[in-house]
Amino acid sequence: DFRLRAIDGEGMADPEPAILIIPIKNTPPEAQFNVELMPQDTVYSVVSASWALNDIDGDQSIEQVFIKLNEGDWYQIDKDRSFVSLIADQPEQIGAGNAKVYYGSNDPESDLINDFRVNESNTLYLKAVDIAGAESLVDTSEAFFVKPVTADLLVIAAHPGDKQFYISNLNSEYPNYDLIDYYVND
Repeated sequence: DFRLRAIDGEGMADPEPAILIIPIKNTPPEAQFNVELMPQDTVYSVVSASWALNDIDGDQSIEQVFIKLNEGDWYQIDKDRSFVSLIADQPEQIGAGNAKVYYGSNDPESDLINDFRVNESNTLYLKAVDIAGAESLVDTSEAFFVKPVTADLLVIAAHPGDKQFYISNLNSEYPNYDLIDYYVND
């Protein structure tokens, strides 16, 4: 509301000042996961997420960004970032626990995000809030399964050759390892 009142030289004020009411319409921001960069099925103790933010009133009006795992608490993310990795705090422990939050390869953030479920399915949620307090619709990731870490060696099989040759050699030299086979069924 804009108000204007005239006051004369003797200090007498206009008894009915002019008023101009200008309605302001705010549009909530939009927050969406980048589906092509999200986990599709199964991960080993690390999940990375990417998203895009948009506000028709100007992207600079986005004030906060939050993610949430499953039924956990909303965790505030740096609004200038669009990619995060969550790493199980105790990747060998089955059940609900915490995850460290990384924005890159640097040290993790000081806080942990809760309800990261090892050996269970997980779902990520994303929302943004603008300077007027309007919240975006919550975007939901596809469910992904987090395998527990059972060894300190992860073998990634991605070669079309005789995998059994490598597996038998590994079994004789280093029998305790986790295996991801990217070449299974061609």
